[in-house]
Amino acid sequence: MVFLDRLSHNRWSCLNKDWKRAFVIYGRSITALQRAERLVNLLHKPDALAKELGNPGHTNWDPLQFPETLLLEIENGILIRDVQESIAQIMRNPAPGRNAVMQLNMGEGKLSVIIPIVAADLANRSYLACVLVAKPQSRQMLQMLVAKLGGLLDRRIYHMPIARSLKLGGQEAEEIERMCNECMCHGGVLLVQPEHIISLKLMCLECFIAGKETVGRSLLRILDLFRKFCRDIVDESDENFNVKFELIYTMGDQRPIEHSPHRWMIIQELLDLAQRYAPLVQNQHPHSIEVSENQHGGFPRIRLLDDDGEQALLEHMSIKLGLMVRLNSSQLTIT
Repeated sequence: MVFLDRLSHNRWSCLNKDWKRAFVIYGRSITALQRAERLVNLLHKPDALAKELGNPGHTNWDPLQFPETLLLEIENGILIRDVQESIAQIMRNPAPGRNAVMQLNMGEGKLSVIIPIVAADLANRSYLACVLVAKPQSRQMLQMLVAKLGGLLDRRIYHMPIARSLKLGGQEAEEIERMCNECMCHGGVLLVQPEHIISLKLMCLECFIAGKETVGRSLLRILDLFRKFCRDIVDESDENFNVKFELIYTMGDQRPIEHSPHRWMIIQELLDLAQRYAPLVQNQHPHSIEVSENQHGGFPRIRLLDDDGEQALLEHMSIKLGLMVRLNSSQLTIT
């Protein structure tokens, strides 16, 4: 262990070129020994044996360039497969100004291999490495990152302690800012959830609106740090970047929403008109509209087959609406 920890990020930079090469050779000899032990244990499992024989290791990456990846192999008794390193390489170095989106099959080692080695490489004290994961997977991701990066790799995993219920003062905001800077300067990995980032942005705006400029400036500096130096690894990006995902902070006194209750009454009354006149249009144009009656209390299934049915239905509805507007221009009521 005394020799192996020289491969960690805290000690690797202190070695000269010859010592680096010597420790890498030593590390590779350990992975070769571990592989030999696995092969012996798999003698009576031909499928697993063939899979292990097909992965000699270190074919498309150089342990001298990624010593922590070699250290992760040793600590976990594995050899990183070519496909895993290929995916990790794309994630480490996307095209300039572009993002890299990867779709992986089940069992490719996303959580146990790819995310840890990419996070370790990005956390190089020049960037703030963030692993962004949804709340249901947050605990599992934390356990995996601690297990893979918290041992010989000596990477600390940080949390983003932000929530709407948190009442921040100037001291607390500065402490969060200090933690983020410490995470970047010490080569740590920041584990965050989408709600944390959105809460931070909304809380910053709320502080300025409420006159808490000192707290707001601290939060603004954190957001600026994220914008300039953050490298994000997003798990389940299709879910976390879904347009339906949002977080809303309410402020001030509770009031009715705009145009209530007419904003939903109008829709209901229009649907009621469609339900009322659809059977009439079907009698007039049997080949232009289909109406399937549902059980009592349910809305019928209406299918417009051509323009004649659509035009007839709209005419009936517009005539009725015109009569209703004349009767009461301020409120729609069906008589």
